[in-house]
Amino acid sequence: MKQMKLMYIALLAMVMMCGKAIAANRVSAKAATVEVVVFHGVKQCQTCQAIKKNSQEVAVEVAKTLSGGKKVVYKVIDFSKPENKKLAEKYQIAWTSLLLIKHGSDGKETVKNLSEYAIENARTNTEAFRKTLANDIRALLKD
Repeated sequence: MKQMKLMYIALLAMVMMCGKAIAANRVSAKAATVEVVVFHGVKQCQTCQAIKKNSQEVAVEVAKTLSGGKKVVYKVIDFSKPENKKLAEKYQIAWTSLLLIKHGSDGKETVKNLSEYAIENARTNTEAFRKTLANDIRALLKD
């Protein structure tokens, strides 16, 4: 009889632990991911280089402040390479561009195009650019 009770308690403990692990997986699966994606061609002017540099730095800074499984991923994609052609077509990229792409747990993708703003501000109004980019990343992670 004692062995039965011990087996029952062990089984109950395993079920409870498994339930917690499943719940933890659900929380992390629901956590948002935002990709900060810089598209560029072969040649890059000073503005394009400023977009890359500042976007990367802001992405890293924001990522350091996150919790709850939320992520910021920084990517640089050369749209002139054949292997990136489909991606460039998907997002209608023809020149240097900066996109924020949120991947929701439901599989939905939300894209915010900051290309025009980045081109106008990344080199000449750097602080405003960095602040806006950080705020936009955080806003997408909240939704």
